[in-house]
Amino acid sequence: GATRSGKSTVLRTLMTGLAVGHGPDDIQFYCLDFGGGALEPMRELPHTGVVAGPDDTELVRRTIAQLQAVIRRRAAATARPHADGYGEVFLVVDGWATLRRLGDGLEEDITAMAAHGLAHGVHIVLTAARWAELRPALKDQLGSRIELRLGEPAESEMDRKAARHLVYAPPGTAVTRDGRLSALATPHLDGEQHTALRSRC
Repeated sequence: GATRSGKSTVLRTLMTGLAVGHGPDDIQFYCLDFGGGALEPMRELPHTGVVAGPDDTELVRRTIAQLQAVIRRRAAATARPHADGYGEVFLVVDGWATLRRLGDGLEEDITAMAAHGLAHGVHIVLTAARWAELRPALKDQLGSRIELRLGEPAESEMDRKAARHLVYAPPGTAVTRDGRLSALATPHLDGEQHTALRSRC
């Protein structure tokens, strides 16, 4: 999705929903926050291991190296899968274009993780402003996709006609593959509001 289309909110909604349904021993989040600090509040979740920003380049590298090590250990393990205390692991990257600019092979490392990590309980979740930011080798590994308002509706890979209806839609409004519109709500855990996902024609 384009700027201010709700990308970071979608990540927070996803993380909150997963955290509500699973304990910290079952899932863990490792966040690379290049979206203006929107993932900083997720540091409070007991499920969150790391929130690293664009100025924390060494922490970004260490985080990716740590998850690569998890995949290697699990691939070589003969014991019960995921018995290492990590559970299902989610690498959450808010701002893919910024990560690519960091260089140092990080894009290639995460692309390899997307290709091999799922079989070992390591998931990649990322945001991008345009589909063109994602190289085919990575995009082909992303099974679930959410398309918010794009800067140019003609670039839609879901439904170009439906994408034109998002031009004036509020942040968090997305188009599905079948041309329907979906709205993702801001997550709240205060007992007054709850994470919601709804679809409409």
